[in-house]
Amino acid sequence: MASEHLGRKVKDCMTPVSTVVRSDQTIDEAISILRKRDIYEKVLYFYVVDGDGRLKGLVSTRNLLLRKSDTMIEAITEPHVIALNGNQTVHEAMEVMETQRLLALPVVDEHNRLMGSIDVGVYIEESVDVAHAKKRLQIFQMLGVIIEEGRPFSTLY
Repeated sequence: MASEHLGRKVKDCMTPVSTVVRSDQTIDEAISILRKRDIYEKVLYFYVVDGDGRLKGLVSTRNLLLRKSDTMIEAITEPHVIALNGNQTVHEAMEVMETQRLLALPVVDEHNRLMGSIDVGVYIEESVDVAHAKKRLQIFQMLGVIIEEGRPFSTLY
């Protein structure tokens, strides 16, 4: 990846997040609202925000689907989430994703309000040299992710 791309701010290459739920909702309310949204991005995480849009954590798909429908989102939120400030660089995002084995990172503003997210797609959107590509492929294989020229993976193959 060219060094000029590594220096870009994550707020310039993040994507909006549709998979956001509020901490004051029940699971049933959250799922109902999610079903009404046009969600086109990959669903990697469900981010939890408060009424002011501040990031409170994330909820796993497992908890969202398997807990009782009247359970409050706040009760199943994992509050320990690594987030990036919008002014951090793509290089910093890549380092965090590699070292923490994460597929995506939320991006927040200076008040911890969720702005969007940056995901592993940043690796395949930019031109990469072969040595770095091999290293990333090994990392993704450890994570159980298959990247084949940016095409979506299907378990049906």
